[in-house]
Amino acid sequence: MPFEAAGGLRWRYSPSFDILFEGRLPVDHASYLILSGEWYIPYLTLPGGARQAGIFLRSGMNFKNYDDHGFMGSFSGGFGLKAGGLSFDYAFSPYGELGAAHRLTAGWSWGGEKVASRPVSRQSLKEKEGMPVKGQPAREGLVMAPFSSGGAATETEAAVLRNLVEGELVKTGYYRMVERSNMDFILKEKKLAASGLTSEDLAADLGRFFRAENAVFGLVYKDKTGYIITVRLVDSATGEILRSESAKAREDYFFTDAARTIAAALSK
Repeated sequence: MPFEAAGGLRWRYSPSFDILFEGRLPVDHASYLILSGEWYIPYLTLPGGARQAGIFLRSGMNFKNYDDHGFMGSFSGGFGLKAGGLSFDYAFSPYGELGAAHRLTAGWSWGGEKVASRPVSRQSLKEKEGMPVKGQPAREGLVMAPFSSGGAATETEAAVLRNLVEGELVKTGYYRMVERSNMDFILKEKKLAASGLTSEDLAADLGRFFRAENAVFGLVYKDKTGYIITVRLVDSATGEILRSESAKAREDYFFTDAARTIAAALSK
């Protein structure tokens, strides 16, 4: 009977782009490798829930097909659409002289965590850019300080969650975020981190330096049950912790949901 052993690795190059390596060992064919990538482009946060609608772009190379069908026959590609629990996928796979295969897949998933989220209107686009909106109160400034890692969590995972929480806070329109990509922020953050300050004091100092009323810092901890993400909101002037919110993620696949849960809680 046909039998095939397979194993693979996934490299999360960025929160929205995955690179996958897979090796297969069939009993009726020589062993071969598969290399592929997937890019997720979210375009809408669905009101009333944590899920997003978005597009997946995928491409890969199957070295088994390279031996059988030549160079062009080894490539395949496709795209997917996702809206909440509904998904639609299309894949194109050439097979040399045999022609090409077109595969369509529809799916529906249910369950998982949901959180109350604020619908984002077109008017809030101005808010995301820091522009005042007529008739609305001024928003408090917020600095995103570094996240630390503990247990089996890595610094890279802490940095990824910092970016995700910041992105979700921007979507709420509740705060006026301090831009972290400018050189002043990078240099100040490195200087304070080298001074040996605690995470709480570092966050408060960053807030005061950039004249933001509040600052946020976090801890990403991993044990055998998964990840625990704790984020604290600090008063920049006094260094007092105003809020502390936590979320769990069984695996890094659920980082986005955890970040969305925390951002929603901090924006109430």
